[in-house]
Amino acid sequence: MFNFRLFFHLIFRTFSFSKLSLRFPSVKRILVVLIIFPIYLILLLFNYIFLFLDELFFPAYRHTDISKAIFITGVPRSATTYVLSLFARDIGHFTCFKFWELMFAPSILQKYIFNFLIWIDSKIGHPVKSLAVLIDRIFFGRFRGIHDIGLTKPEEDEVIFMYSFTSAYLSYFFPEIPATDKYLLFDDLVPENERKHLMRFYSHFVQRHNYVFNRNGDKYFLSKNPSFVSKLRSVSECFPHAKFIYLLRSPYKTIPSTISLNAHIYAATCRLPESCPLIEKTRDMLANWYKMADNAMKERIRERGITINFRNLIEHPKNTMLQLYHFLGIDPLRSVKVDLDNEEKRSRMYKSPHAYDKHAGVDQKWIEEELGYLFPDEIRQQI
Repeated sequence: MFNFRLFFHLIFRTFSFSKLSLRFPSVKRILVVLIIFPIYLILLLFNYIFLFLDELFFPAYRHTDISKAIFITGVPRSATTYVLSLFARDIGHFTCFKFWELMFAPSILQKYIFNFLIWIDSKIGHPVKSLAVLIDRIFFGRFRGIHDIGLTKPEEDEVIFMYSFTSAYLSYFFPEIPATDKYLLFDDLVPENERKHLMRFYSHFVQRHNYVFNRNGDKYFLSKNPSFVSKLRSVSECFPHAKFIYLLRSPYKTIPSTISLNAHIYAATCRLPESCPLIEKTRDMLANWYKMADNAMKERIRERGITINFRNLIEHPKNTMLQLYHFLGIDPLRSVKVDLDNEEKRSRMYKSPHAYDKHAGVDQKWIEEELGYLFPDEIRQQI
């Protein structure tokens, strides 16, 4: 399933000698490539060996039920991570991938090994967990104000598509290369046969997770990915009983915020020739994502989905989350309601540390012409 053709195509385009390119061979990019490539290839080989062992020792995992699944999506900067984190606290009703699992334990056997090691760690005072927290602070601290990331935290399972080298994330490491664009517009540009193969590939990873953490299928499997906005048609076909939560925020907010977010991500592996690169490409991609999501929610998902106004969520998180619990047919425990009460209080005092140019990529006339018809008045007015 690994896309060797794309892999070699991109490898030979890792660098560009144009000084205006993000892929210019600066000292930073050379060092990052020399570090990241070997780590990625070693992890890929190591994890694929264990994924193969799953087929020998745990073939029954392919029959694991995943009918109870929830996909949380929305264009970047629409509070999808926030909704995931609120649901993930309710471990009685929900289960989801953590970053450590996606990176170091995608197979069933690895999960069992890690669970055993976590159990030992708990018996000796959590030294490994403390080390993980330190690693989070060192490697992910710079992103905390933008995206809450860490080894022990719930994370986007778009990472799974890195195992087939077909992830939307490729555009971050190989910017400006058109060959990665089709995975940014998955449902529109990826051929049907490839889409079905990739979704089946993804679903096997979900089955592995449920086999270990949700064998009876009593809990909802949670998935949160902004990139799945472009995969909604494929995901809804692969998971015909799943439910969908779509976070809708004004493009006047998401476009400049995403441009800033992308600049931070590019800066981790590239020398930036300008403070906010690829503004037009980011803006156009988000416009396409808005249209794809609207079409999928109306034509494919329908009663299986719910659209949540970003401002309602941020200003009234308790009521919004209770609305989502009702949509899922779950009666939240008293402890969950108490936690939501506390979240309501925290939300009144919270101020995002993400500072950015709020006008970057914003052309009011262009946005109105491209996207105005998609938004109710209360969202269109959130300029």
